[in-house]
Parts: sequence; C-alpha cells; structure tokens
Amino acid sequence: MLAACGVAIAGPWLAERDVERAGAIFGTRPLEAYARLDRAADLDPLGDRPALVKGSIALRYGDLP
Repeated sequence: MLAACGVAIAGPWLAERDVERAGAIFGTRPLEAYARLDRAADLDPLGDRPALVKGSIALRYGDLP
C-alpha cells in the first residue's frame, strides 16, 4: 500500500519538474523542451499542465499544425 502511494505521488511530482525545466530551456533548446513535456505527460496522464505549456511554446514558435 505504501509503495502505491509513493508511485501516485512520484509521477505528478516528477512531471512537474519536467514542466518547470521545459519552461526554463525552451528558448535555447525547444526540442529538448518538447521531449521533457512529452515525458511529463506520460508521468502524469491526468494532468493538463504539460499540454498547456507545450501549446504555449508552439504558439511562440509558430509551430502549429
């Protein structure tokens, strides 16, 4: 039970770290920022923040489909 709680907390926490790092590096390394945001979305599939930040970066670069 304790392990399940640890996993439930660790995923969103690690995802948030990746989102913060992606926000800090997107200006110089946009591809790495996108990769971090993809990983964050995998770590926290219920969270919307990675997709929102990824969309904001795409808007700044005009990287829209």
